[in-house]
Amino acid sequence: MSDRQPRIHYLPEDARVFVQVRANIGDSLFALPAIDALRQRYPQARIVFATSPAAGSLFYDDPRLSGWVPAIPYGGGRLRYARALRDYWSRLRKEGFDAHVELDAGGKVPPWIVWLAGVPLRLGCRGEEGGGGRWHAVPRWLLTDTVPVPDSLGLHRAHGFLRLMELLDCDPTPRPIRLLLTEERRERARQRLEGLGLRPPVVAIHPGASWRFRRWPAERVVETARQLAKDGAHLLALGGEDDAEVVSELVKTAGATAILTPNVRDLVDLLSAVDVCVGNDSGPVHLAAAVGTAVVGLYGPNLATYTGPDPLHRRARVLSAQLPCAPCAQGMIDPLAECKRPQGAWCMEQIEVSDVLQAVRDLLSGS
Repeated sequence: MSDRQPRIHYLPEDARVFVQVRANIGDSLFALPAIDALRQRYPQARIVFATSPAAGSLFYDDPRLSGWVPAIPYGGGRLRYARALRDYWSRLRKEGFDAHVELDAGGKVPPWIVWLAGVPLRLGCRGEEGGGGRWHAVPRWLLTDTVPVPDSLGLHRAHGFLRLMELLDCDPTPRPIRLLLTEERRERARQRLEGLGLRPPVVAIHPGASWRFRRWPAERVVETARQLAKDGAHLLALGGEDDAEVVSELVKTAGATAILTPNVRDLVDLLSAVDVCVGNDSGPVHLAAAVGTAVVGLYGPNLATYTGPDPLHRRARVLSAQLPCAPCAQGMIDPLAECKRPQGAWCMEQIEVSDVLQAVRDLLSGS
């Protein structure tokens, strides 16, 4: 497939387009510029977006979309996967989509399912050798056209996904990652924070991450919060069940107000009302950036060049040691594995409290 030059495909103005992305919040948000471009080029099209149930509530009432459906799940056994494939095929065939766009390589949807469903235009990203999963090295007739995965082009995924949309005659110019929130939702969130005694400046701290490799050491999170409280900031500690211990410490040591396990829509609303969000390479940092909040992202195993907060967001600061071993494959292979670098050289440990404090203070002061 790599030796064939892709070409532009022109859809009917009222085309039906199915867009699929890998099942996590970050990539779901990275898909939004591509959705914007598609909607701009085909304002009358029916655009259905498939992503994870965890991210789905972000898109229930998004005016850019005609519908949202859950993506094929990870895990759960072969029977569950087979049923999900059957349902996926059934939906594609029943609704008569003109195009199926897979925004990443190595997804859970094998191209033959889309071909069997009779979708005439099938677009996807192709991976480099060893990294393309099901979208790599398939018979070329299963996919109409492909572009390289964003990482292999040195592009942020939000910008790389636009390259795929260019094949549908969409404008590939990078554009911001935007979640559309009504002013009513933003105002309710501001009132909720005020009701909790939180008034500007409010700094949200989210200490969690899906990989433990991505977590900044808890004692540094607590020390940062303590110093910010001394500065006069009001602190909002956010997290899931796995973060309960460090969140409790933030409450005890820095006087933070804690909200554990908010649903995604509540989390977005809260993040829209704070002044700065500090977090690891995880969904909340991307959500905060997508609603225009200033963010400080702490990156270690992954390269922010590819998966950082929106690169067009002027109030985003990324702190990263950028060690030679990044991007790290350890957590992908075994989430319980130990870092193979010498003790004390683990990437997240290279980020100092003083650097995070300076970034937050700069953002609060408007620097």
